[in-house]
Amino acid sequence: MKILHVCSACCVPLALVFLLGSGEVSTLSARDRSGSEITRSTDSVEQLLSDQKIEDGEAVQRIFELGSAAIPNLIAALQKGTNVERASRALVYSGGPEERKVLRGLIETEKDPEKKWMMAGFLAGALVEPASREDWDFLRSCLAGYKDETKNYATLSAVIALGINASPKALDLLQSVADAPQRRGSENDNVEEARQAIRWIKERSLVKTSISNEKGPDSEQIKQTVLQSLFLAAGEAKKVSFDETLFTNNRTRALVSLKVPASNGNPQGYDIVLRKESGVWKVIGAWYTWAA
Repeated sequence: MKILHVCSACCVPLALVFLLGSGEVSTLSARDRSGSEITRSTDSVEQLLSDQKIEDGEAVQRIFELGSAAIPNLIAALQKGTNVERASRALVYSGGPEERKVLRGLIETEKDPEKKWMMAGFLAGALVEPASREDWDFLRSCLAGYKDETKNYATLSAVIALGINASPKALDLLQSVADAPQRRGSENDNVEEARQAIRWIKERSLVKTSISNEKGPDSEQIKQTVLQSLFLAAGEAKKVSFDETLFTNNRTRALVSLKVPASNGNPQGYDIVLRKESGVWKVIGAWYTWAA
């Protein structure tokens, strides 16, 4: 299975899959390393960022488990311009509004277009719950680049975040891309993805959905939350495979790796971050991560 490095993903078409494939939902495998197994100090963050013997996804997962303690090291790496892909990805998985503001400032001053829009893609995926006008404007700017291959990952991430948000404002932004005319034989993947997200939002509005607040294992609550709130699953539980769930050391955040079959039968991967609030898990970020 080939891992799609996001840096290069900006230059290739990315087809978002909603209602394709088949198979049973696998058992949610939740590795809880939040106890004695996490013995690394935050000094190891720099090593995880730079160690090329470790794949990007694994490095980010291990940093994620350290929780907020890793954030100062991640910001320092970004400010120095070192290991930007891993650092920006790990920061949006673990950070909040203040960290996103720091990253947005670094994106605004970044001169390298590929690096700039790779970072923008990570930030856009973290804006499932836009907290300010600046957040909404940032998502709008990512959508505006839907014709530019360099900005492709940022556009895709914005579509995913807005589709999960599913508010009237999110719908309006998605519509701005979905309404773009397309010539026969030259379809734009981003336009199609926006249209699929819109269809999901409209269908969802016609059906009363609720997230279960019943007590139960975190792993089960997380699975149900993802299946009921994430448009990538499109309400078709049998088409989604939960590969792994990791928790931060205080168990207030979870990182879920998903597999969704594509139209050709090959899987595509997504990372989903959830936050626990008053005993309830909520999706706060989602990113396309790899293709077979």
